[in-house]
Amino acid sequence: MMMGVAIPQGLRLLASLAFSAGLTVLFAGSLIRQAQSSARTAEELRRRVFRDRLTDVSTRDYLFERLSRCPRVSGIVLMVDIDRFKRMNDTHGHMAGDQVIRTVANALRVQCRTEDIVCRFGGEEFLIFLAGSDEAHGKDVAERLRASVKDACTDFDGQKLRVTISVGAALKAQEETIDMAIRAADDALYQAKRCGRDRVALSWEPRVPDRTCRLSSEVLCPIRPRAAEHWPSNA
Repeated sequence: MMMGVAIPQGLRLLASLAFSAGLTVLFAGSLIRQAQSSARTAEELRRRVFRDRLTDVSTRDYLFERLSRCPRVSGIVLMVDIDRFKRMNDTHGHMAGDQVIRTVANALRVQCRTEDIVCRFGGEEFLIFLAGSDEAHGKDVAERLRASVKDACTDFDGQKLRVTISVGAALKAQEETIDMAIRAADDALYQAKRCGRDRVALSWEPRVPDRTCRLSSEVLCPIRPRAAEHWPSNA
């Protein structure tokens, strides 16, 4: 018959402390894993809200969220629309149309700076905000975007698809809201469409009469204030 071995009280206390410490480590590890999982989930949700799934450029939600934090930032707003996109879809199908949108988005993105916002505004329309830019820079970028898209080619199902874009440019001054600038850029875009497409319309210079606009590469609209401010350092 085996006799029980008495365990000193000090050893029992150490064993109890070790067991409690082990449970604490396991619990802490579980909390860390949960926190990491929650962080990944939050980041994925943020990405889904702020990144367009088709093109991986920003969404309009991101644009408005960013500008709401920096309402006095100035710059140039460019409204970009793919010309005759419905004809592209009707002729080649929506899958081809999606690939063309990706090609255009990439062409726009590579022509912009990291501090600029390139977002898919809806369908085949994009909005670009050139932070801190003035009219001269805005005009230069708009023309580079137009030329870049015209030169780009989409390979789809053995076909090489090409499109052009129309661009409307407007200035957002410090005292203006982004909505005001977007409306001005949208009006300029409408003028570019009316005057033949594949062109840039500027909202800060006198407008060319409609009867002569087809002879010009640009359509010009009423003068607006000059940009002056870049993104705040904490934006």
